Amino acid sequence: MAQVTIELRDILRMKNFELFDFDYPIADATWKKEFEQLFIDYFYFHEIGTETIDSFKHNLRTRLNLIMPYYNELYMSKLMDIHPLLTQRIEETFTDNTTLQDNRTINVTGSYEDNFTSTDYPQTSNIETDIPTSRTKNTNTNNSKSSFGGGQTTIKDYSKVIEGFTGNQNELLKSYRENIININKMVIDELKTLFILVY
Repeated sequence: MAQVTIELRDILRMKNFELFDFDYPIADATWKKEFEQLFIDYFYFHEIGTETIDSFKHNLRTRLNLIMPYYNELYMSKLMDIHPLLTQRIEETFTDNTTLQDNRTINVTGSYEDNFTSTDYPQTSNIETDIPTSRTKNTNTNNSKSSFGGGQTTIKDYSKVIEGFTGNQNELLKSYRENIININKMVIDELKTLFILVY
């Protein structure tokens, strides 16, 4: 039973009354519906902190427009996919294009000499010591040049990801749980001053 002003439940029962008929910044439509129902359920039996319903709605709208941008950021960070046991992540991408060009020139120079000795009437078994009939000497010189070339391109492209953790798993989980924020509760706490806090 109301002692000073009027309870929220009595306001909600008024014909053609809608509490949240104004816009305020909130990140997600599902969260908006959930938050508004939580607000009604939590403050259902609380007396509003102003003399008139219009001033109460004005204060509610003003307060939500002031605080919700901050809580939107908290809400969006809570939705991020975070692994509680992952303390390091190293991503490496490597690309290498190597071209090898091979040009070679080979010069070959050679000479050789042939000595021919012949005899028409051999007197001994060794022709070198025998009396020769004729002696000839041939000298040949060979110069050649060869050139060839070629190229080869090697492409190396890879990426790797190294993930892991260091430290105590229990401590990491505890720290993660402490960082999970009950955002709805925080918003409700900021809106308590809109009501008469007499229990």
